[in-house]
Amino acid sequence: MEQDPSDDSIAFESKLSSGLERFLAHVVVHAFEIGQRSSHDFLRHFPPHAIMEGLDQRPDLRAKILVATTGVKHKIALKKNSPSAAEDLAIALAEGEASPNAVVSLFDPDDRVRFLPAQALWAYLVEDPFWRAAKRDDAGFERAKSMVAFMLDRALKDGLVSHQEVVEGIRVEKLAQLMPRPELEMALDAALAAGRRGQSFSDGNLIAELGTKTLSAYIPLAHIWDEVIQPCIASDHGLVPANQNNDAAGKTDTVEAAIDALGSNPPEIGPPKTGETEAVAPSEGSRERAIRASKPTNRAFKSPKRAARKEGDMTSIPVSKAPPRASRGAPAPGAPPPPPSRPSAAVPPRLPDKPAAQEATVEDSDDFEMEIDMSADAS
Repeated sequence: MEQDPSDDSIAFESKLSSGLERFLAHVVVHAFEIGQRSSHDFLRHFPPHAIMEGLDQRPDLRAKILVATTGVKHKIALKKNSPSAAEDLAIALAEGEASPNAVVSLFDPDDRVRFLPAQALWAYLVEDPFWRAAKRDDAGFERAKSMVAFMLDRALKDGLVSHQEVVEGIRVEKLAQLMPRPELEMALDAALAAGRRGQSFSDGNLIAELGTKTLSAYIPLAHIWDEVIQPCIASDHGLVPANQNNDAAGKTDTVEAAIDALGSNPPEIGPPKTGETEAVAPSEGSRERAIRASKPTNRAFKSPKRAARKEGDMTSIPVSKAPPRASRGAPAPGAPPPPPSRPSAAVPPRLPDKPAAQEATVEDSDDFEMEIDMSADAS
């Protein structure tokens, strides 16, 4: 009769010396026992070549599997190297001469941990994120609760996590909010009784009073996983690669690192400025001067009339409809009186913003004169 790998849990007790190895061996057996993982899943993660490569230095263990699954003689099986043994086992599985249950059952639970990579075993166990199972999935949720409770219990027994880490990870406020009142009352009674005896009530006493099964029944499984199992068991003991540890840390570390890189004086955030590296706010005086410079009455844009008059060369004055005047305010001799001109708009006086602006008063008066001339010509 073919043995089921879940039968290992009936009397299995790991003999491995390392707490991490014992933890893995027991959790793999428990996953088979409750149906969370199957032998088909195991062979998908550890096909024949992976198993035989792991047993490369143990021809006796390779022969044990080959004799039972392929029918080869024991002495012949001992002479087969790892690639040859893997090929024979793969053919036996493909032809239906061997079953996944038989292969996994022939692979001792402790030997699975001794000869297979720990990270690969952990990846096999957590391939299905059972800790996020929905409550409406009755069977899946019950298996998930059993897995989380068993992992907590084994990790505490094998010294992978402390009771204090479990309590601090779950947090007291979560316990007070989500645990049923009878369980909390029992824990409080136990704490008071210990105090009356002059004894302390530790994190271990609290976990013992509540129990890992009760915790997994009332505390969200995802919370226990994210705050206890993932950081304190998987990450701290190297069951996940370093890059997964960085991803699990979330975006907070990335943001904090970016803030640290900026230092105490981060740059201003705004649209890029073209053609300049730094914007300097202009002063009031420079702003006024810039406005005056943009007006058509600027000295750089003198009218031909005014330029000729300043030079004293009246022949350079261009011909216009209105006859030239000898002087401002009086008509030229013999010329008919000019028609009345429209009153020009009053030009508001410019108030200098700095004492240095007084030098421009003469030019300003010339500008005023030019405006009058232009308005007269237009009329």
